[in-house]
Amino acid sequence: MTSLISTIPCLSGPSVYPFWASSVQSCLAMITMPSSPYNAKDMLTSSTIPSTTDQDEHTRCSSLDSQALGIINSSLAHNILMHGKESAESLWNYLRNKYGSSGPASVFADYQHIRYFQISGNSDPAPQIAELDTLYTRLEGNKCNVPSLIHVITLLSAIPQSWDNLATSILTSQTSLTQLTWDFVSSDIQSEFS
Repeated sequence: MTSLISTIPCLSGPSVYPFWASSVQSCLAMITMPSSPYNAKDMLTSSTIPSTTDQDEHTRCSSLDSQALGIINSSLAHNILMHGKESAESLWNYLRNKYGSSGPASVFADYQHIRYFQISGNSDPAPQIAELDTLYTRLEGNKCNVPSLIHVITLLSAIPQSWDNLATSILTSQTSLTQLTWDFVSSDIQSEFS
């Protein structure tokens, strides 16, 4: 479970909320209890622990709720930890209401992240490319549409300097801008790493 938790980014404000929330939900969905139809993610949306006369099921759900609460708390910045929430659901709703709504600061933070985005070159670039794609998706979700060609150019400019020949190869192999697509460029980048 420690390796799952380590994949969750620290929630420090609205700019990371969408990625953070998705990561938390993915992690919680994998936490189950033997003989229970529920997982820890279910504790985020239940208005209460499912009412049951089965004391064992009630205990299992309480345990899942405690685990969900602990995982969420472990991924919060120190200034957010003093929230006073005692259930996973109440904490989840509090965080969604406080950090889940996007505003100008969130759009600016995403843009800055895109602007300085770099592929490391030392590890599989697929997760990094997915992160850049997620940033563009969040901008579009906030009514900040960026042309797809700019997405591709940003991806090309994020290639490590040691791979400069790749950018040149990609650009010279295409005869028009319409041939430069996200899928084409990301596939070539991933092939270069392999």
